[in-house]
Amino acid sequence: MLFLVIALIALDAKERPKIMKETGKYLITPTNGLVEIEKDSSFTFTQLKSDSFDISESETEITLIVEPIGENANLDLEGSMNFITHPTSQMKVSLPVQKINSEHEQNMGIVQLVDLQGNPVIPKLDVKSKIMSSKDNVVQILDDPVISAGSSYAAFSIKTTGVVGESIISASAKGVNGTSTIINTASSQTQLQVFTGGLSEEIPVNQPVEFRLFVDDENADSVSGASIKIITDETVTVTPDVVRTSSDGSAIVSITAFEGPNISFDIIATAEGYAEGRESFTVSVDAPDKVFDSIDLELPEWIIYIVVGGILMVGVVVFMFLRKTKTNLEEEWGEEEEL
Repeated sequence: MLFLVIALIALDAKERPKIMKETGKYLITPTNGLVEIEKDSSFTFTQLKSDSFDISESETEITLIVEPIGENANLDLEGSMNFITHPTSQMKVSLPVQKINSEHEQNMGIVQLVDLQGNPVIPKLDVKSKIMSSKDNVVQILDDPVISAGSSYAAFSIKTTGVVGESIISASAKGVNGTSTIINTASSQTQLQVFTGGLSEEIPVNQPVEFRLFVDDENADSVSGASIKIITDETVTVTPDVVRTSSDGSAIVSITAFEGPNISFDIIATAEGYAEGRESFTVSVDAPDKVFDSIDLELPEWIIYIVVGGILMVGVVVFMFLRKTKTNLEEEWGEEEEL
């Protein structure tokens, strides 16, 4: 805790020290401090605590305004001055571990007042701190601890919500620099891992392909009886879409792709006593280019036959016409030779 000692001097219109004929009272903002200049005096001293105004690392300038108050206040004596702040202490947050159990609701953290070199600072007065979590759905801060005079630290409670994730714990106090640290929550259960076996990087289109799924824990031990759910879109089907692993931790499924150039599907594995495992897979599909057919046109097949028949009829007519034209030309050439 730091103290700022300032002197208040009453000045006349020519900015010369002025002897007060009556005791004057003055309000100092933004600290809201009240001081008096006694009768027959021209000045007084006062102390301002560093926690009586906010200090920001980005804003290092503070303006103190002194204004007379009371019935006979002389408003001409109002004055102000700018000060540059240089905090010499800061907050520090310590956690027992950086990753805590998401299922363990009651956890503890420590907030400490230290100097810029990280050494403990013992305040002469109590320091009120403000502790916040950036994501209350991950961890919640239950209280704002007070660092008591004569001590450099205080404990605060952290409550988990059962959600696995990350949050930022921020600590601040008036008159000192703030700080922040990252806290992670994790499940106490072993995470399931999903693998595939016998699935080629490229599969044929419209043909079922069998492959095997394996479910292990984080120690690479097979997990039997795990439920496997496969999520796909309309471009692919997997049979069955829900299956359980056998004693060796595997299960056989069949996949059929309807179009290319690739397909994607998600596999979710669950088992009692384990954290859910999820994996996404993408496989290339050997699909030929589409050909012109009745499906492309979205027309009945009999119309296609009529169109093809019409094309053949036109070809026959053209052929007969050309043949007749050729015969007429030969006859004309024969007549010219006889002449």
